[in-house]
Amino acid sequence: MSGEVPLARPGFGPEETEAVSQVLDSGWVSQGPRVEAFEQGLAELLGCETVTAVNSGTSALMLALRGLDIGAGDSVVVPAFGCAATALPVVETGARLLFAEVDPASFNVTWDTISRALEPDTRAVIVVHMFGQVSDTETIAAECKRRNLLLIEDAALALGARRANRFAGTFGVAGCFSFHPRKILTTGEGGAVCTDDTELAGRIRAARNYGAAQTAWARFQTHDGSPRGFSRLAFNCKLTDLQAAVGLVQLRRLAGFIERRREIAVRYSRGLAGCRNLGLPVIPAAVHDHVFQAYVCTWMPDSLADNARDAVPLAKAESSLSRFKQTLTQAGIAVSDAAQFLPGLPVFGGQTLPGAWPVAQAVARLAFAIPIFPTMTEAQIDRVIQTVQVASQNC
Repeated sequence: MSGEVPLARPGFGPEETEAVSQVLDSGWVSQGPRVEAFEQGLAELLGCETVTAVNSGTSALMLALRGLDIGAGDSVVVPAFGCAATALPVVETGARLLFAEVDPASFNVTWDTISRALEPDTRAVIVVHMFGQVSDTETIAAECKRRNLLLIEDAALALGARRANRFAGTFGVAGCFSFHPRKILTTGEGGAVCTDDTELAGRIRAARNYGAAQTAWARFQTHDGSPRGFSRLAFNCKLTDLQAAVGLVQLRRLAGFIERRREIAVRYSRGLAGCRNLGLPVIPAAVHDHVFQAYVCTWMPDSLADNARDAVPLAKAESSLSRFKQTLTQAGIAVSDAAQFLPGLPVFGGQTLPGAWPVAQAVARLAFAIPIFPTMTEAQIDRVIQTVQVASQNC
């Protein structure tokens, strides 16, 4: 075995190193001019009025919800299959979670599944573009507008993905992004909120900075010694200039990152076609709809499609999948669960009601991710394909 193939690896080079060095030399390492430049670059890319950079994608969602005054007495719809980070900010606000079923092919919510989750006190819907594929956001946005519901996009997995010539994150009142190392662009940790609502942007900008009306950088530039204007309960959710300097370089490389991810996804889909027990992700006809933050397969997809409510075939498939994963791990190929069944997590009440959200429960058990990252070598790609081919036949 010539080294392990990780699930993901950030693509850093000498440009990022030089950018960080310049910030260190400047003496201003907290939120400052690089953060402003990074925000402007993202806004120009997305075609939105404002972008506010923060310290994580979770903070981005939390500040968006708070900025929209969502809290106790409200309910918010989120996907039943996904990452806990999407739902935790809702709990933090005091609002009530409502879970929507997902589509078995795309893993995304649809308006049909959202509509079945709505209740009279629902104020907002959070849509996640799972693994980099944009949801049917035109339909969802139109229906939310018709019902006076706030649409928030969790676009943490989909920076640069488009639908109907618009970028993920720009269909709702706010779009939230993450710059974690497994995301399309990384600053180590970090996030951002984009919006065309300038009042909302102002509330988010204050809330990331203890509620202060001005940033320390703005005060430094103007030599402003007046009181900072703390106006409401808030905390420190700022991005640093060290991180933003990396983000600015990554932003220039974004198109190349996405192109390479799509190339690898096509290689996988060709090389793994026909593998026993393996369901491959659907590559949209409009290739720009997907940026392949992850390459997610399903094990024994017939069990998912035909028996999502039947415990026996699901248990059998899950046992076989465990052997498959073990084979890959022993061969040095990283493999991971794709996401979680959120209603079943203890923090969200541990709801495992028989027959409730059957697709979300099934895909949480049978969906998994294999390595994909822009700096993968051809040898690594071939090795993953060959290992999966053999493992699928033997499990």
